[in-house]
Amino acid sequence: MKTILFVESGSGYGGSATCLANLVQELDKNRFRPIVAYYSAGPGIDRIIQAGTPTIRLTRGLRLFQLMSAIKSHAVDLVHANNELYSHVPAVLAASWTRRPCLMHMRGIRKLTRMERWLAKRIRWFIVISKAARRFYTDDGLPDERMETIYDGVDLSRFDRELDGGKVRSDFKLKPEHLVVGMVSRLVPKKGQREFLDALAELAPDFPQMRGVIVGGDPSPDGLYLKELQKKAADLGLSQQVIFPGWRDDVPEVNASFDVAAQPTQYMEGLCAAVAEAMAAARPVVASNMGGIPELIADNETGFLVQPGSAQALARSIRRLLRDAGLRRRLGEAGRDRIRRILDQSRTVRQVESIYTQLLEP
Repeated sequence: MKTILFVESGSGYGGSATCLANLVQELDKNRFRPIVAYYSAGPGIDRIIQAGTPTIRLTRGLRLFQLMSAIKSHAVDLVHANNELYSHVPAVLAASWTRRPCLMHMRGIRKLTRMERWLAKRIRWFIVISKAARRFYTDDGLPDERMETIYDGVDLSRFDRELDGGKVRSDFKLKPEHLVVGMVSRLVPKKGQREFLDALAELAPDFPQMRGVIVGGDPSPDGLYLKELQKKAADLGLSQQVIFPGWRDDVPEVNASFDVAAQPTQYMEGLCAAVAEAMAAARPVVASNMGGIPELIADNETGFLVQPGSAQALARSIRRLLRDAGLRRRLGEAGRDRIRRILDQSRTVRQVESIYTQLLEP
């Protein structure tokens, strides 16, 4: 049995931690023993801990030494860094200095820094989560011959049952007649919550029964970004129409409570787990036409793609869906079918395991 040390550098509330929890859950435990080292706690990490996987909380300033110690004491065979390069300097160096192969799971899309180019020489293999990401990184100088495209899987068992969003709607004090437009995301500026609020403000006069829901945790100090969004909602006259429930771990049911899901990100998403999960819950999605998102959403077939940063374009597509229940149902069902075809978690984890096998061959 081979021991894999996973290193998660995110805030704990983002898609990377969720996808890591899915991967660790599905991993063949007869062949691979997982250990997870993480920077910040959050729902994804909580799932990993609750499943009984050994974990290590890393401390700023001591991460390199903690990782080197873990590699030696747990006889780690391979280091799997679960995010972009720059935040994983300790993981790459620890693997290099202990002569273990390092696999980098690139989840975003952005230009590499000089430091990252230097680090890349010490990485045995790269996983990217969309064709768009692979094109971008090979153009930016990463070696295509050491790269594999593997979509992040969705745990379809959480979505296969008949989902009931009634309890969530009750928690949010929503009535049956309300049309709910929801967004699930970390509360960080580039995820598009401001544009979402602007779009709702444009729609509110025509849809008094509309309610907006922004689900997500705020990793900023003292929740400053959440306070900014709450003030913006008040300034737009939306205080009674927009709900900020914080983070929820019942994401399938949260999505099932929506009539329309929105993801107006301006961040270059490698794929976007929130879009995939809304589609898996059979909800029509309006999302930014950038990064790997168009590999999930076929415009006008499984959802709507809109210009990033345009509240007006976002509002136009949401308006179409609010006016037409049949369209919402058709796009939602087509989106669910697409996710089941391309993002089955079991298949994607087997692909990752095949890379482990290649890297660990004598």
